[in-house]
Amino acid sequence: MASWMWMTAVVRLGPSRSIMFFNLTPLFTALIAAAWAKEQLQTYLWMGGALTILGVVLAERWKTPVRLARSATARTTSG
Repeated sequence: MASWMWMTAVVRLGPSRSIMFFNLTPLFTALIAAAWAKEQLQTYLWMGGALTILGVVLAERWKTPVRLARSATARTTSG
């Protein structure tokens, strides 16, 4: 199921945009295992999932590459 979701994202969004969502595959796999196989999700799995989602959200919202932002800051402070 998680692999199918990943392949659908690649088709709809393209490989360059969907690559960061690849990080969500383990999260969806754990949730599917909890739902279907009644696996017990531990606290560290929830924390890891939250950090993963936070990373994907930050990557989606951050539009300026860090390298460009640093060089722009260096130019304005030195000039």
